[in-house]
Amino acid sequence: MASIANRLQPEPPWGLWLVLATMAIAPLSTKTAGAGWVFFCVFGAWAALRRPRIDIAPGEDSAARTWLIACLIGLAFETLATAIWGDPWDELHAPIRLMLAAAATLGLVRRFRFGENFRDILAHALSLGCIAAAGLAAWKGDDRDNYPTNVIPWAVAVGFMVCLLLPRTLDATRPLRMRFAWMVASLVGMVAVVLSQTRGAYGVVLWAVLFYGVAILRRRSVTRHGVGLGIALALVVVAAGVLLPHVIQTSAQRIEQAAHEFELAAEAHKPGDGANSSVGARIYLWQMAVRGFESSPLIGIGGEERKRRIKALGEKTQSPMILSLGHVHNQYLHAAMDHGLLGLAAVLAWIGGLALTVRRLGRQAAEARWQLAGVLFMHMSASLTNVNFAHTYYGIMLSMTISLVLLNARREPVTPAAA
Repeated sequence: MASIANRLQPEPPWGLWLVLATMAIAPLSTKTAGAGWVFFCVFGAWAALRRPRIDIAPGEDSAARTWLIACLIGLAFETLATAIWGDPWDELHAPIRLMLAAAATLGLVRRFRFGENFRDILAHALSLGCIAAAGLAAWKGDDRDNYPTNVIPWAVAVGFMVCLLLPRTLDATRPLRMRFAWMVASLVGMVAVVLSQTRGAYGVVLWAVLFYGVAILRRRSVTRHGVGLGIALALVVVAAGVLLPHVIQTSAQRIEQAAHEFELAAEAHKPGDGANSSVGARIYLWQMAVRGFESSPLIGIGGEERKRRIKALGEKTQSPMILSLGHVHNQYLHAAMDHGLLGLAAVLAWIGGLALTVRRLGRQAAEARWQLAGVLFMHMSASLTNVNFAHTYYGIMLSMTISLVLLNARREPVTPAAA
């Protein structure tokens, strides 16, 4: 039985085929993404109950264990704060999803080890997801209100997919044509983010530049294939600039608009100036959140009081935009205002847990480490301008991308002969 359990899986097992299929079309439907999360958790439970554990080296499952512990700590803090204020329990949906997926991941990590086929099929599924996202964004155009879910978490989730794809393009063991296809899909995913006009997700472009910059400095890709891939990347970028000038123009306009709105709100001559713009409303809400945290730094003021203060601020500033909102558009300030240091501890538990998980992956799983670092970067940066945990889709996609990265780290052991 042990020898069977330790055998390398040449293809993804049946449960993961379903998960990968849903990831390929997740940008098109929140229900599909949710179904993928359910499939993953059910398959993880089945593996934990029905599959024998494989022999692993000491600490080989430490990354998955670290992430599960971080999820449990974050959920504990959020549960305590929710109980103190009597806030709706359904607002714990994201922490619960993260914890359940993390538990399923640990079960799978201890029972499966995948070959290159799994990583290739995962990359193909993510590529299809990026293409589907770009098609949807091009179809919707400026109609940002009719995406499958709120456009901000949707765009950040596409950014997660790009962060998982980019490191695959530097795997010199894969055919150049395959890596080129993944690179094009990554670029298409970034185009989808820009077309969605979601400034909070533009960080994925910065991440791509940083990733390739570090790779070049480390000469990770200075090989025959690497040179070819670099030339291909340059051609793709030039072609995108020539064929898709609207994408660049849209991005520049959105950034310029944000700067103008910030200037109006920052130089307000009377209360309410600039409050009825996207950036201006955020500035007023952030200031209000800081005051709320200062008034009750330990346990915050609770969800109901936060909603009351947002309504009062909207009426004071005569801002329909503020009146239409239910949170303060900043995950950190939202947690601090609602639940004080308890809420901040939960947010930092997930971020710190992810950072420690990145470190746990170590050099033996460099690709997975880069993938998870990208997800962490996107999560941290996007949380500055939105409360993404308020949206079910975000919790699903964040938990799924982290779990798939940790499975990706379960590589075939390299023998001295193979090395």
